[in-house]
Amino acid sequence: MMKRLAKDSFRIFPLIQAELYAASDKIAQTSDQQAAQNLLSLANQPFNHAERLFGWQLNAKGQVGHLLMQHRQAIAAELAGQWERADFFWNQVQIEFKAIAGAQLWQQIATEIAASKFEIMSDPQQVQQRLVDEIMIDTHCAFYNGWQQTEQLQDRAFAHIEYIEHWLPWSSINESAQALLEQPWKMQIQQCLEIQHWQQAIGICKRRLKHCPDVLEYQAELAAVHYSATMARLKSARSDAQYLRNAEKIQRGIKTLEALLKTYPCNLGIFELLGDLFHLKAIALGNGGRVAEALVSVQTAISYNPRQAAFYSTSETLIEQMQAMQTRFQTLCAEMAGQSNVSLNAAGVRLQAEVRQGFQPMNDYCNSSAAKTTAFAFSIAQAVQVWQMIGLPNPPNGWKLEIDRPPDHENEDLSQFAKGWNQLALQLWKALMVVLHQSPPNQNILTETWDSIVLREPALGGLNSKLIQQFLAARLWGEESNRVIVSPIPEGDAPILQPIASKRRRSIEPFLPWLCSRQDQRIKLQAIAASLAVIVAGGVIVREQGVNAVRDMAYQQILSAYQQQNDQQVIQQAEQFFDHASLSGKDARNQKVIDIYSESLVRWIAQQEKPDQTLQQRLDRYRTRMNTNKGDESP
Repeated sequence: MMKRLAKDSFRIFPLIQAELYAASDKIAQTSDQQAAQNLLSLANQPFNHAERLFGWQLNAKGQVGHLLMQHRQAIAAELAGQWERADFFWNQVQIEFKAIAGAQLWQQIATEIAASKFEIMSDPQQVQQRLVDEIMIDTHCAFYNGWQQTEQLQDRAFAHIEYIEHWLPWSSINESAQALLEQPWKMQIQQCLEIQHWQQAIGICKRRLKHCPDVLEYQAELAAVHYSATMARLKSARSDAQYLRNAEKIQRGIKTLEALLKTYPCNLGIFELLGDLFHLKAIALGNGGRVAEALVSVQTAISYNPRQAAFYSTSETLIEQMQAMQTRFQTLCAEMAGQSNVSLNAAGVRLQAEVRQGFQPMNDYCNSSAAKTTAFAFSIAQAVQVWQMIGLPNPPNGWKLEIDRPPDHENEDLSQFAKGWNQLALQLWKALMVVLHQSPPNQNILTETWDSIVLREPALGGLNSKLIQQFLAARLWGEESNRVIVSPIPEGDAPILQPIASKRRRSIEPFLPWLCSRQDQRIKLQAIAASLAVIVAGGVIVREQGVNAVRDMAYQQILSAYQQQNDQQVIQQAEQFFDHASLSGKDARNQKVIDIYSESLVRWIAQQEKPDQTLQQRLDRYRTRMNTNKGDESP
């Protein structure tokens, strides 16, 4: 069950139920609760048809009423199992609310539904926020709880989690979203992992981090999903080529996690997963015969996680493998020394290339700044994890990597090379190790020991000593901390809306409301463009059909008049033929018409007694048509 953790001791709006917008006959209501009921009643305004469809030119009450009307219709559709219809209205509620969120409109609403004496509903910000928390978010909580009771419809339950996420920016619980959505997020991710829907799981992890960016566990779980996706792509290998293909797939996974580590540079879980991937890559490369590269990979794994004993064991195996290759190559060279016409085969060439590289690439990496920086960053991530285990607050802007340079030797004080919160976390880590090494026998001595450390390290004095000592006590004597991170939610108080239909019913978005809404604007523009294209194409086809009919008739009459030596008729029909040109401009009859037209025009001019205006006009029209058709060749 899921229930919003309300900061206030009582609700203002009515409890979520199927008849939420029905007239209330309760008389035992506070003034604020009565005002909230009045606000909900705005959904029942008598909107005309245009106002219902478009929601244009509405006053403040009308706009809020139109918003709540959409919410009422969404509840009805969801209860009936009409998901497509419900989704349209859920999205429409968010679109309309976003358009009026934070606007002067809420001041008008507060003034009209509540007097200044009201404690809550006279405050426009409270009106807006209470509406989001107690109506919008609680409605989706209720449907989540209802759908969860229908096991085969868990996906529909999870759809309401996404709707809640969309409301968080306007909610008072935005900063405590983890408490509300922790369990649903975890269940949804687990479901995706079980069916290996990696991209969907990654999307959920990213959405979760959008609302809770500083939770190290969420950061590490995103990396873990990428890790699992990489492992799922690996195939069983027997040949060198198959091992090397697996190494390439692992490398792609490494690149993904390295990019993630740049975003979350102090997350120990990502360091450990990268160490595992580099270790697996080293094994694949070693089995594929590329031992020199495998040695670099395993040393990189150790830099990312020096606490993993298996990495050192693999390193020793690879070192022995390289030494054996060097010995084998020396033996091969000795055997070939006394033979003049013998050369290395392909396997010998590969062996020679590996031996020439030898241990040099590994040594270069171990002495590099990259290796030292990675190892130093691991130490910081380790300290940050302990910091969070204690329960100390995170930096205001999250954990960043703040270092001057990596230390040159392992026994140096690491905190001297870090800055800001990194330095403080390392100082705390060092102090904890001192206390655990001294192992105070009881609480009094533990307190004295910690106080003496704070005197030497004043920067630690600003930290919560009670939490630190509770953590140390648990490590020293196994005492459980009484710190509660998230209060349990009693299931009996959780809102539930049980759908009437236990199965999905066929439905579509309401066409006219969808057409008049601001949803799917791209689809609508594409539809309009397609419709215009069809109309234009239809007009072109109709025009071409008419033009072709006129040209066909004119052509037949030109041939008939030419046979009868009726030059004037030929000229008139030729002008008609060329005046109705096809859009393509191509017609196999053009040249023949030009020849007949020219011949008939010459004879007609010769028959005229004297030039007049008609003759000049015919000549001008002839020149115009010839210029237009100049160079037009029959296909």
